[in-house]
Amino acid sequence: VDVDPTTNGNTANAGQVTTIIGTIAAGVMASEPTASSTKIAADVQTAVASYPAFSGYFAAPGVPNGPQGVSVLAYASVASQAVTYFLAQGVTSPVAMATDVGEALIQNYHFPLTQSACEVAAQGFFAHF
Repeated sequence: VDVDPTTNGNTANAGQVTTIIGTIAAGVMASEPTASSTKIAADVQTAVASYPAFSGYFAAPGVPNGPQGVSVLAYASVASQAVTYFLAQGVTSPVAMATDVGEALIQNYHFPLTQSACEVAAQGFFAHF
């Protein structure tokens, strides 16, 4: 599994990690219909970090052996926070939750890149004055 949410030039990878993590979040949500949002969010974080396809990125549970493991832990945290947010917004459909969590992961990945690009562009613009 490619943990980069972009394609890295291989369109077969498009959406792979966001779909997997969104599906994990939806599965946890569906399996715990009466649990608190705090418990569901914590279980989502654990389920993402322990997903078998990500096991090669860890030297031990929760101990990354490289940048991909660090990314997985970050995604697990984002998924957990997204679940808490979307449950509070009234999302009850696992399908909607899967989509929402996937979108949250994409936003988490792209926002810093976009912000950095805008800052560089603004600095370049104002350098002319």
